[in-house]
Amino acid sequence: MGEALSDHVWQSTVCVLAAGLLAVSFRKDSARVRFLIWFTASAKFLIPFSLLVWIGGHVGPKAPATLHSSPAFEAAMAQIAGFATLLRINLAAPQLMNASSHAHWNGWAIAVLIWLLGVVYLIRRRALQWRDLRASARASIPLDVGSPIPVHETASNLEPGVFGIASPIVLLPAGIASRLSRAQLDAVLAHELCHWRRRDNLTFAIHNLVETLFWFHPFVWWLGTRLVAERERACDEAVIQSGNDRHTYAEGILQVCRLCVATPRCSSGVSGGALKRRVEEIMQNPVVDTLSIAKKSMLALAVSIFISVPVAVGLWGSPGAAQAEEADSSAVKHYGNSAWKFALAIPRNWIPSSWVANPARSGSADAPGPRMVTVMTFGATTGSDRMLILSHHTYDPAKETLETILESAEHDLPETGFVHMVPGEPITIGTKRAIRLDFERAPKDGEGIWYCRTYYIVGAHSAYILAFGARNIPATQRDAVFRLYDRMAKSFSFDDL
Repeated sequence: MGEALSDHVWQSTVCVLAAGLLAVSFRKDSARVRFLIWFTASAKFLIPFSLLVWIGGHVGPKAPATLHSSPAFEAAMAQIAGFATLLRINLAAPQLMNASSHAHWNGWAIAVLIWLLGVVYLIRRRALQWRDLRASARASIPLDVGSPIPVHETASNLEPGVFGIASPIVLLPAGIASRLSRAQLDAVLAHELCHWRRRDNLTFAIHNLVETLFWFHPFVWWLGTRLVAERERACDEAVIQSGNDRHTYAEGILQVCRLCVATPRCSSGVSGGALKRRVEEIMQNPVVDTLSIAKKSMLALAVSIFISVPVAVGLWGSPGAAQAEEADSSAVKHYGNSAWKFALAIPRNWIPSSWVANPARSGSADAPGPRMVTVMTFGATTGSDRMLILSHHTYDPAKETLETILESAEHDLPETGFVHMVPGEPITIGTKRAIRLDFERAPKDGEGIWYCRTYYIVGAHSAYILAFGARNIPATQRDAVFRLYDRMAKSFSFDDL
């Protein structure tokens, strides 16, 4: 979860930076184009790329999974931790997991609590703003000014603005009609109707949601200022394009600012944005309403990259991912061992028919004391990029303590290439709760990182170990393959330990 959130945040951050570069390229064009660029960057915070990857993976063609061949699987994986070393860590896994998991979850609990406090504060602040504005709207008096949406006069000292999304109304402060000339009032109303036609209250409500959920991200607040600025400029441009005099319109805005205080952020108002700069632009800047072919092509390319790249990743990885997700549990091959009295079901369409269970073999000499026997190995004889090793281990709990396990792990594991070991949530296999450990292993031959998941089913004096691994797979397939490992592990049956 933490890794997924971290990925989403940095990907969204990159999108904001890319939007900034794109907006600079369109700085002399219409403000509505820049607004759309910034709004897309804001909306990205609500749309993780993983969703687009998932869509690509599910619309792509379904094809049989293929396994790539690679040199000697045994050299890359048979040392699976000096398998006994990795096992020794997990014989004390209840203690080890409790220590590491508690530290991990305590950190997450503190982070989530801080995040929730920020969310609650923002929700409360905006709810109070909305309540005050709603009270002003309810107490307002309708005005007949020939507008396509209702226009009301309110006794509150609010600037003119549009309130509401589903049934919007324009709120004008009491007496403003007598303070403005008819031409100035028409220009101000034209500005508010532009907000209504653009549905600015809806788009800004969406950005408010982004601010509430990602309040900790400084770019989110900066995006808010850019959206307000470009939203107001876009309406200014529309007012001028509709034939209103620039000088009259600018004077109307200045008069409004003299009469009114700031409006809560739940509505779109005429004086939003950097006022001085807006007035200068109203008086001086030409209105650009059309884009050149080159600019249109640039926008189309940016949109296609934003959508097509993650979807293409999903399409590229869809055969293996779909195979892992949709492996038919009824089309399985059963393997077993009469001496050790266990059985295991493996989907036929995931494993080539050439894979067989190798004869049992004893553990390596570097694991003195406990006796480890590998009773099943898939993949080691074919150089496959998938593997399953199933072992049985006997031990004396009195001779293995948490201290010796940690000391051994600290000394041995880095030398065998194990990194990023993360204890997972326990699962039930048969009548026992099994311990899961996810990790990566970088073989010294440099032929790719193995993504591994190991299950330990621990009894009083012995344990079964199911070790799954895969390499040369797209990162987008890893979670799907791990889910398939869970399915296979849950099919494991054995006599009580």
